[in-house]
Amino acid sequence: MDLLMGIDVGTTRVKTLLFDLEGTIVGQAGQNCTLNRLGEGCLEQDPEELWRAVVNTARQAVNQAGPDSRVLGISLSSQAGALAPVDDAGQPLRMAFAWMDGRAAAVLDALRDALDPDEVRRWSGWRLSGGSVLAHIGWLRRFEPATYEAARYFLQVNDYVLYRLTGTPWQDPSSAGYSTLYNIVESRWEPRALAALGISDGRLPAVEPSGQRLAMLKPEVARAMGLDGEVWVMNGAHDQYAAALGAGVIQPGQVLLSCGTAWVILVTTDGPAWGDGTNAMAVSRHAVPELWGALRSMGGVGTTVEWYVDTILAPYGGHTAGSRGGAFAFMDQELGNIPPGANGLCCFPLGGARGRETAGQSALWGLTARHSQADIGRAVLEGIAFELRRLIEGTHSERLPIDSLVMVGGAAQSAWWPQIVADVTGRPVTVPAVQEAGARGAALLAGMGLGLFAASEGLGGSGGESRTFEPQPDVARVYDGLYTRYEQAFGAFRDAVTRTDN
Repeated sequence: MDLLMGIDVGTTRVKTLLFDLEGTIVGQAGQNCTLNRLGEGCLEQDPEELWRAVVNTARQAVNQAGPDSRVLGISLSSQAGALAPVDDAGQPLRMAFAWMDGRAAAVLDALRDALDPDEVRRWSGWRLSGGSVLAHIGWLRRFEPATYEAARYFLQVNDYVLYRLTGTPWQDPSSAGYSTLYNIVESRWEPRALAALGISDGRLPAVEPSGQRLAMLKPEVARAMGLDGEVWVMNGAHDQYAAALGAGVIQPGQVLLSCGTAWVILVTTDGPAWGDGTNAMAVSRHAVPELWGALRSMGGVGTTVEWYVDTILAPYGGHTAGSRGGAFAFMDQELGNIPPGANGLCCFPLGGARGRETAGQSALWGLTARHSQADIGRAVLEGIAFELRRLIEGTHSERLPIDSLVMVGGAAQSAWWPQIVADVTGRPVTVPAVQEAGARGAALLAGMGLGLFAASEGLGGSGGESRTFEPQPDVARVYDGLYTRYEQAFGAFRDAVTRTDN
């Protein structure tokens, strides 16, 4: 049986899935990875831990597939922006900066003196920020000069993994653009960015299209994964773009809603939709050749759900942090008994598109002694949906109307959350049958690189029967009023936080 392997290297979890050529999952495994919080705004990851998780999950998935299986190709769906400088032997010189690490804000003023932020966004599709790879290299140059000088390559997580798989570092356009070092229109590392950092493009990986056939898997890695024979490695994509491919969001105008640690909307377009103003979306190449994607993120909102499950539901769900399945099932069971509005309780989630306005703080507004743990859960879900509605409405100023959503990720597996999203946003929500969209997108790229099929045809097409949740008119009207109340309460909360900080 011929198989394709998709490896999803996430922020806190690595997942490997094996698909046969009809799209059936024949092996899968996952492993949690540590996100180290070192202080205010400082988050790091161990590249070696991520690599071990890649090998371990691949081996477990291969063992499930059986002895008569043959893996033809491998590709990646990966987080972007986690910087891992390595030496001449490809060994990490330090822990990787997580994409959420904001310490490089300390060098932004100097970078803005050297680079016009508007031009950075025009060449890379992303805003210059303290969490960008460009800024993190600038931080190393100033605060860790020995590491900066010793680095043979400045890699992100995906090209580090490809380096370990093949012996050569490679990068894809969607992840390269996220670095703010890559010119996504001219398909090259941007000379102005390189000059500002004092480096050459020889210290960055080669960039090839997503789905490009790169090299054979190194024999010693193949053995560690339990694989026999020659296995091709194809170039992957930024996880959101891989998920768009895996969920079938591959036509201009289609919109992905990806729900993980961050919630992301990704609008597929046939050209770069730059936009202007405060609501401008990030722009990148799609995983499918000739397509583009406009993206906006609510970073960290999933952390609110994890806090709720680990802190409020732990006694009821019978779980510990990192093992939340029972608690999520309990939450779904209880939410059906709670009406829209959570009996007057309102939650402002952590992170989100407005996280900076509240210094990353969350709040429960209107909490009383009569509220239950299920009321709190409903308020958490609704608060994130309200933030999503605000994000969606902001895209209209960019001439990117969102009429419906394809929802993937953990929240899409809930019995209630897709319907809440439909009712709050007033838009139909489709949940595809295959939920591991990132890994599925990576496996599709592997098959496309081998010439087995086109993007719309591979792995069984759409991946099976989907579910669609239409807005319920009566409930949607209730949520219209609740959304107005939410926005008014958020303004008061933001003002209170600002006064406290001052």
